[in-house]
Amino acid sequence: TFTPMMAASVEDFNSWLDSKLQSIGVDESILSPYIISILEGEEAISEKFDAVKNILCEFCGGGKEDVCQEILDCWTSTLKNPAMCKEKPKLDFENQFQQLMKLQAKCTITEKKISDEGQDLKQAILAQYGEVSDEPEDDSELVDHSSDISSTGCPQMMYGASHVPLVRNTNAELVARAEKEKREKSKQEAVKKKEQDKINREKQKQVQQDRKEKEKKRTQKGERRR
Repeated sequence: TFTPMMAASVEDFNSWLDSKLQSIGVDESILSPYIISILEGEEAISEKFDAVKNILCEFCGGGKEDVCQEILDCWTSTLKNPAMCKEKPKLDFENQFQQLMKLQAKCTITEKKISDEGQDLKQAILAQYGEVSDEPEDDSELVDHSSDISSTGCPQMMYGASHVPLVRNTNAELVARAEKEKREKSKQEAVKKKEQDKINREKQKQVQQDRKEKEKKRTQKGERRR
């Protein structure tokens, strides 16, 4: 029997979750992706518990608190696995910013193209945190806004240090919004599939009923001929 403590990886947890949902009579292909998106969110454990409980109650009735707790316990034990606790490498904004400044300081007056290193660093920062408005309200926060590239071909510093918290907060809000939209989309797809399954069952039931009626009429005709 697969137990929560055996969930040594995300793949193991996904398999366990599919089995658990099947055991309570729920289509795992509908709910499993949605529940996982909830668990991967940044919300507090209590909020995740309520969200999972609500979706389970919606699909299979109430009284699923024990199942919800078991799902959360299994997920928590999976994350505690040392192999799962390694953080993904994140872009160090300040470090990259300092590297750009050092790179700029090394530039000579001689015209030259932006080095591949400088271009890659700049693109990495912009890709991670997004671009800020070209016209900031406070000019003191702008180190050099005249051009991205100086007359020497070196990358210019577009943002002052005071922009770092603002950009980080904006990025965090975008991530949170994307996660929420992902969960809502998964829920809508789950509900849609549930309704489609219901329609398909009704059609199948009707086909079977029509077949029985035809068979009944055929039998009655045969009896009258006798």
